[in-house]
Amino acid sequence: MSNWLGTKTHPLLECINRKQSILDPSLETTTLVTQTKMLRVRAIIVATLISFVAAGPWGQICAGNPRNKARGCDGYGCGYYSAPREDGKRKHLGVDVICGDGSTVYAPFSGMIERRMNPHGGRSVINNGVKLRGSGFCVHMFYIRPVTYRGWIDKGQKIGEMLPMQRVYPGITSHVHVQNCNRFNVTHTVHRNFNSSKELWRNGCNMFPLKVIVFVALVSIVAAGPWGQICAGNPRNKVRGCDKFGCGHYGAPRLGGRKHRGVDVICRDGSTVYAPFSGTIGGRVNPYRKNNAINNGLLLRGSGFCIHMFYIRPVRYRGWIKKGQKIGVMLPMQRVYRGMTSHVHVQNCNRSNPTRNL
Repeated sequence: MSNWLGTKTHPLLECINRKQSILDPSLETTTLVTQTKMLRVRAIIVATLISFVAAGPWGQICAGNPRNKARGCDGYGCGYYSAPREDGKRKHLGVDVICGDGSTVYAPFSGMIERRMNPHGGRSVINNGVKLRGSGFCVHMFYIRPVTYRGWIDKGQKIGEMLPMQRVYPGITSHVHVQNCNRFNVTHTVHRNFNSSKELWRNGCNMFPLKVIVFVALVSIVAAGPWGQICAGNPRNKVRGCDKFGCGHYGAPRLGGRKHRGVDVICRDGSTVYAPFSGTIGGRVNPYRKNNAINNGLLLRGSGFCIHMFYIRPVRYRGWIKKGQKIGVMLPMQRVYRGMTSHVHVQNCNRSNPTRNL
């Protein structure tokens, strides 16, 4: 198919044209209002298909293995999920992605590197790895030398190097072991099933009818949009300005030459505080070493985010919570800092600027 310029039409536009023809087989005879509606439909379909690509299968894990091909069977066993180990006494609870010794290893999705994870109890040159959580996933990656053990990393960014597996297991197919944190089957997310982005566009178009595409697009706009309201009475998450105690924006100066590493969202004492996104409450986090009436808060992780929320009395310290659900109550800041603009302090776990999410 060619467009009006005589050039080949991108599969995305082919998809839009096909879907649009279902609604309007004769666009030339429609009114201006209907044409405007069609443009809105096009925009929704574009947003949906782009989201399929952006949030689709994981990225390449090891240099030289663009499709994340899994290890087959060798003298040591097989690399697929649930392959037998120790003569059937246990099962393999991950997938072994082929990776030559010394190769660069990439983050399969964007997220937070949480800590070091060792695959074995003893010492060996390949006993290393990391726990990576984000974008709705949580995995352990073994047999790599990580670039860091903590901090944010983007999909496709170098996360480490493949360790010398041949020195420990001569003749084995060298590999990165990838395992879900809950030990469920990781195969469908590891394998990259589409030959190219164009193939993904076409498959995405063929697999889903128009109503489904439009519905998913609208849901994704809500689910993946900016954070929800944090405090009752402050629907736009207005940030504290400057008062006699300082300013509430990210990077504002603090005593001793420090900088403010969060954002202060205005919230009156006693107000209901809501979860800005869906996720898991990961425990209590206190802003101060010394106790006082506002020394409370929590860690919230999920939907690709990780934050600390200070100066609230949480409804609980563990468990899943949905976006917009009550997560706590604003503590009495005026009892501690009279005259300050009462607020919930929101801080990214990696201390980067959270302002754009508000």
